[in-house]
Amino acid sequence: VVARMALREQVTAVAFSPDGRLLAVAVAKRVQVWGVPTAAERTALMAFTSVMTMSGHAERINSVEWSPCGRYVLTSGDDMLARVYTIALHSDKKHISPIQLQGVHKHSVVAAFFSADGSRILTVGKDSAAFEWRFDPVKGKLVTRPGEAVQHLLTLERDPELPASDQTKTFRPWISDCRYNGELGMLIVGYQNGSFALFKQGL
Repeated sequence: VVARMALREQVTAVAFSPDGRLLAVAVAKRVQVWGVPTAAERTALMAFTSVMTMSGHAERINSVEWSPCGRYVLTSGDDMLARVYTIALHSDKKHISPIQLQGVHKHSVVAAFFSADGSRILTVGKDSAAFEWRFDPVKGKLVTRPGEAVQHLLTLERDPELPASDQTKTFRPWISDCRYNGELGMLIVGYQNGSFALFKQGL
């Protein structure tokens, strides 16, 4: 064990930065960023170092994701929105307002992901609705305006053993978890009914 950190609230998501030097921790409605110690750097007084705390979500945070460049942290929550926080470690502006991805989801946002180059963001809702947003990682700005994200419905085929009249219908069960491969543009989704499916994102 290199280090331990005891927080007073439930931790709902954690993620290392791309270089492994920072750790983003979702604690209830906030995101805390900590400096990560190595075995050589460990001290008896304080192993983890607090870098910054970011707030803004009205309900529990479900996922935390770093941008490929390590400058941004992307979160999603039960308040039906996602947020992009800027990690300004070497800037005088320590409190840069987060970007809100809102106005499209009707249920909790289970997870949100960056594409391999950081120019797109994919948000996935509990109700199997996914939305694609355009993002400028250089300027740190959302290109897609609120409410204009491209929607992708994650539909599944009915069980072929059902009556013929129902075989052509599709359904959208509740999503419990998902992971995204930005380089391949593929999304793996786990459902509350015990099934999972793999989707290919159209470019």
